[in-house]
Amino acid sequence: MHLPDLDIAKKREKRENKYIDLQENISKHFNNQKYFLRTYGCQMNVHDSEAIRSYLERLGLTSTENIEEATVIVLNTCAIRENARDKVIGFLGKCHYLKKNHPNIKIVLAGCMSEQPDFVELIQKKYSFVDIIIGTHNLQDLPKLLIQEFNKLDYVWL
Repeated sequence: MHLPDLDIAKKREKRENKYIDLQENISKHFNNQKYFLRTYGCQMNVHDSEAIRSYLERLGLTSTENIEEATVIVLNTCAIRENARDKVIGFLGKCHYLKKNHPNIKIVLAGCMSEQPDFVELIQKKYSFVDIIIGTHNLQDLPKLLIQEFNKLDYVWL
């Protein structure tokens, strides 16, 4: 399970991204694959979900509203809204069922809830089937992390 570096996630700074073309590698795994994206919380989460959508579609994934068609499931979470945590935990039950039946599905928890140490600890203990936990300040790393998950590589630069 990939976990966010909580100290880095707290910092707001611009980083220069380095890119190497991995189109052949990407199309091998993501062509004709679908993603399911659910957003919980505030307007900032809606904004972040648009960035997530862009990253996923640049990988070649297409959106689906049917979670059972998805290869990648992303839950973009909010730590501000009280009932968002309960909804996320409840939805993870459905994700666990899907992961049991389709172990190649990748489940991603994103957003500010993923930057809360107590939440990350809960996910590690009770929801270890989650593949990637990523905070709001390193969303640009999502494509790299997905490629790593599908390829089980030690490192990848996009």
